[in-house]
Amino acid sequence: GRITDRDLPPGVSSSEALSELDRVYLEIQASRWNAEMGDLEWSSNGPVPWRSDLSGFNAGLLPLDVLELSGGYGTTGTERRSVTFTTSEGLQGPYTFEPAGGVTPGSERVFLDGELLRRGSGADYEVDYPGGQITFTTSRLIRRDQRVEISWYRQGDGFRKNLLRGGFNLQLPGDLNLGFTGFSRSDDTGVPLGFVITDEIEEVLAQAGEDPSLAWISGAVFVGQGNGSYTLDSLSRYIWTGPGEGDWSVEFQKPPEGAGDYLYDSTLGGYQWAGEGMGTHLPRKYITIPGSTEVFGGQFDGSPLFFDSLEVHSYYSGRTGNLYDVDETLRRGNLTGGLAGIRPWQSGPLLTLSGRFVSQGFRPPEDLDSDSELKSWGLPWTWIRKDGGPSRFL
Repeated sequence: GRITDRDLPPGVSSSEALSELDRVYLEIQASRWNAEMGDLEWSSNGPVPWRSDLSGFNAGLLPLDVLELSGGYGTTGTERRSVTFTTSEGLQGPYTFEPAGGVTPGSERVFLDGELLRRGSGADYEVDYPGGQITFTTSRLIRRDQRVEISWYRQGDGFRKNLLRGGFNLQLPGDLNLGFTGFSRSDDTGVPLGFVITDEIEEVLAQAGEDPSLAWISGAVFVGQGNGSYTLDSLSRYIWTGPGEGDWSVEFQKPPEGAGDYLYDSTLGGYQWAGEGMGTHLPRKYITIPGSTEVFGGQFDGSPLFFDSLEVHSYYSGRTGNLYDVDETLRRGNLTGGLAGIRPWQSGPLLTLSGRFVSQGFRPPEDLDSDSELKSWGLPWTWIRKDGGPSRFL
C-alpha cells in the first residue's frame, strides 16, 4: 500500500487526518492479474477523454497473451467543476475561481496556455482551498491575456456518484489491435450529500429541467420569536436583527447565474437588502440537479494493407441532464473518426489524413479538444465544444 501527502500547502489545507491525504490505496500484482483499491484516479486520453477521482477498486486480467481485460467500480462524494479565465498583466494573483470555496485539497488541475502546472511554493502556483483562490509563484511570471483553465472537486454538495468502467484489448495477427472501453458516471438520487430529499425538492427538480437557476427551495424558515436572526418586513424583505433577536432563520446562497438582492455586511455579521439585482446572494437553497453520463465504443489500429498507419474509432454517448426528468433531458449521439497514414513511395514522406464526425446529441464526459488540438484546427480556445450540432473535419 501507499500513503502520500504531496505538496499540500501548510496551514488550514494541510493534511492532519488520514481522510485528507492525496492517496490512500492498496495495490496487488501477480503474473496474470492485478488489482488496486482505495482512492484512485481513473482517466482516458483516447478520442473521448474523461477523468474521475474516486474510492473503489480496479482490476486487470490477462487470460491470454493477446487478450487483456479490465474493469472497476467506485463512488465519490465530490463533484468536478471547471472554469476558464484570462490573466491581467503582471498580476500573479490571487484569482478567485470558486467564490463559494470548499475546494477539495489537492484535487485541482491547472493549465496555463495549455500547459499542466505543478502545485507548491517552489513550483508554479499555490491554492487557498477554503477561499477558492489561486496565486501563481514567481517562477511563472504572468502576462496579459494568458488562458487559465482550472478543474477541481467541491466538498459536500450534490449527490454521491457511482462510477463503472470496463474494457478489453485484443492483439490480432499482423500487428493489429482491437479495443473496447466503456465508462459510466451517475448521481445516486438515494444518497444526497448535505441535505435530505423531500417531496418539495423532488417536485422542484422534476420541474427544473437542466436549468440550475430553477432548482431551488426557500432558504428561510420561520422559527419563532427569539430563535432566529432575521425578521420579515412588509415588503417581504429579510432584515438582519442579530442572533436570538429575530423570528426567521435564513440561509443565503449565490445564484448559479446573475446577481442577487442581498449583500453580506461584515460589520453586522449578516446579509442586508441591497436592491433588486444589486447584490450577490438570494435567500435560497440551490439543489444540484442529478444527472448521468455513459460512453462506450471501440477502436481499431495497426498497419494493414498499404497503410503505414491506420486508426478507426466509434463511440456512443448517452447523457441524462436530470434524473427526475429523464424523458426531456436524455441526449444520445455518436462520434466516429480516424486517422490514416500513407507513404506514396518507399522512404517517401508520410501523408496523414484525419477527421471525425460528431452527431448533434453526442455528450462527452469532458472537453473533446485540448488547447493544442483546437490550435491545430485554427480555432480559438474560446470555441465551444461540439455539443450543439454536427461537426465534420478533414
